[in-house]
Amino acid sequence: MGQGVTTSSERLKRWQALLSGTDGNGVRARALCRSGEVNLLTGVWLHAAARAEEGLELTELERSLLAPVEELLGAAEVCAVGRVYREQVDKGGPVALVPQSVVSRSLQDGFDREAFWAALDELHPQIMALPNVAVVDRARLADGEDLHTPEFTAAMAEAGFGVTGFASSEDRDRFADTPTIPPFRAALEWGAFQCFEPWGDQWGTKDEIYWTAVSKAATYEHTTRTAETKSVEEGGY
Repeated sequence: MGQGVTTSSERLKRWQALLSGTDGNGVRARALCRSGEVNLLTGVWLHAAARAEEGLELTELERSLLAPVEELLGAAEVCAVGRVYREQVDKGGPVALVPQSVVSRSLQDGFDREAFWAALDELHPQIMALPNVAVVDRARLADGEDLHTPEFTAAMAEAGFGVTGFASSEDRDRFADTPTIPPFRAALEWGAFQCFEPWGDQWGTKDEIYWTAVSKAATYEHTTRTAETKSVEEGGY
């Protein structure tokens, strides 16, 4: 069986370890722990699962988050994860991964879209302060400034991923009635990747990695996906 196959009991134990901050196994877990309590969508999902376990009426947003997971794992396991989260919250200490705005919210209060966006706005400064998040000024980049700093590159390597946004001092309020921002042309180069943690699938096969990218604007969207690189193993490029 592939490394990605687990039982319900194993998954619940993993959730317990993640939420208590004691799970440091694997690249994914270490990256999550280092990012701190900024995983809003995960927190809202857990809050919704706990509300479902209590038999409370869910919001439309909460139902949309739980439905695909229930289809995959079953409603009973989703409720069990919700119970694990609720028990961790009831201990009174911090809950790893989950923002305080979610932890402090009563289970009687669900998350609708308005509440979600309000929580995201509150969390925004903390997210932007993460060392593996960068905002690059388009004008300075066009003038020859490096895309990333050494500090960002090191943080990205440690976390296993990075987030880069593009902005400009010329950009204004995205809701304001302003002329269209001049187009910005960028070339995306895929150099190489390294496999730090093989995962496989239910048939026990090797990882098959590909690059994907999406560019999106109000009236435009384009998705690119490369061919798969076959049989990637731990340590391989």
